[in-house]
Amino acid sequence: MAWTALFSTLAGYGLYWFCLKRTSAVRVASVLYLSPAVTLLWSKAAFNEPLSWTMLTGALLSGYGLWLVVKAEG
Repeated sequence: MAWTALFSTLAGYGLYWFCLKRTSAVRVASVLYLSPAVTLLWSKAAFNEPLSWTMLTGALLSGYGLWLVVKAEG
């Protein structure tokens, strides 16, 4: 289990630094807005978690926030 945690941490930070070299910090940091939507999809896929309108609304608002950040950065 520790190996999985270590691998995912190293892979996550490695991907983060790789992305920082290729694009701006604003774009890389804005990807964090996708976290609620990705968590929503994974919980549905892995645990058959029921979806509610409030969950979907939150995911859409996060997507809208991401769009605003990317649009503003130009």
